Parts: sequence; structure tokens; C-alpha cells
Amino acid sequence: MSRVLLFSGGLDSLALWFLTDRPDPVYVQLGHRYEHAEMETLRVLSTHVPGFRPRYLRGPQIGGLEETDGHIPHRNAALLVTAAAYTGADEVMLGALLGEASPDKSRRFLRYASLCLTASTHRPVRCWAPAARWTKTGLLARFLRAYPAHTHLLRYTRSCYAVSGECGACPACFRRHVALWHCGLREERPQLPATASAGAAWAAARRAGVARWPGLAVNNTLAGLALAGVRTARPPRRLP
Repeated sequence: MSRVLLFSGGLDSLALWFLTDRPDPVYVQLGHRYEHAEMETLRVLSTHVPGFRPRYLRGPQIGGLEETDGHIPHRNAALLVTAAAYTGADEVMLGALLGEASPDKSRRFLRYASLCLTASTHRPVRCWAPAARWTKTGLLARFLRAYPAHTHLLRYTRSCYAVSGECGACPACFRRHVALWHCGLREERPQLPATASAGAAWAAARRAGVARWPGLAVNNTLAGLALAGVRTARPPRRLP
């Protein structure tokens, strides 16, 4: 069976790649603003991670549709179709986590995507999210337990909506910092991003539209609850 993992270069991608027994990593180029930063991250990872050889595919150039919160309409549909079409994979995995309630990360969406790809190719194609029942903290904790010798590789991943580098203030950076903090890999307690205020959240909800604001609320609420949770007693580990 041929398996591929849609790989963005983030902490989630790397942890999931190891935990799913190193499927073929695939990066689909859609032309969004932080694409070059992600591709540079993959290049760095390929020089430090044994056996990591990503495949680059050119998908529909819909990056210009990107909204202010980083969401690109139809993005995951484009990723799944491109990966399945070019690789001929029987299984296409998406790195969606618990709390990421965007419609195109739901079980219903993935089920229909599987049915459509199966019908169009006359062979079974499964689209699914292996970590859909885990938070980012839970995913990272599983990775650390299973692969403690690879902890240092996390420093080469990138989770940010900025065009280059890491801003350290966007929701993606916040969720990354919460996971690192809870798993003992960050000493400084993460600070809530400016977008977490009630006024900013309401403005973001209005921009996102009625169909998507509940998902945004759930996602940020879970991250906030994780930040407020009880930390484990073990001493923090520093990244090498």
C-alpha cells in the first residue's frame, strides 16, 4: 500500500511523520505568501532528518485567496486531490488536530473526499487525519515518548503565518509554544496573542463569516485551556 503525508514543515508534520512510520512526505505548492518559508524549512529538515526526502508537487495556484487569519478556501481539497493524482497513493494523510474545526478538516469532509477520489480513480483511496483526536500537546507528548532521541529535530520545524522567520505572536506560534511548554521544552509561559481578546476575536469572526467563526472559537479556546492546565512536575528539558 502506498501512503503519503501532506507535510508543511511544522511541529505537527514532523511528529506525525515519525508516529505513522515515516510515510512519503509530500509538499503541494499553492502559491501562498509563506510558501517559500515552508519550503526552506523542508530543505533544512531534509539535511538533518535521516530518511526524510520530501516530494514537491505543483497544485492549483489558489494562494491569492488567503484570508487574514491564514485560511485559504478549498486548500485541503486542493492538497488531497493533487497528492492523490500525482502519487497514485492509496492513503493520503492530513495533519489535522483536535480543535481545528475548519469544515475542510472534519471527518465528514475527509469521508467525502475519499469517496470522490475513489470514484474518480476506480480504486480505493482513503483520506484521513491520524491525529484528529489529539491536541498539539498530546501529539507532541506521544512523539517525545516514542522518539526521545529525536527531540532536537523539533528546532528545525516552523509553525507561523509570517512570510519569513517566526513572529512569535500569531495563533500558530501560540499553539506551538503552549505544546512545548506543557511538554517541558519551553521554560517561559506563553502569552496569549493579541487576537485572543474579545474585540479582536469578534472582528476575526465577522471577517471569517458565520460558517467558520465557531471553529475559530473552539481552536483558540482549546489552546487557552491547555495554557491554563496543570503542568507536570517533571523539570523542563532544554532543546539541545
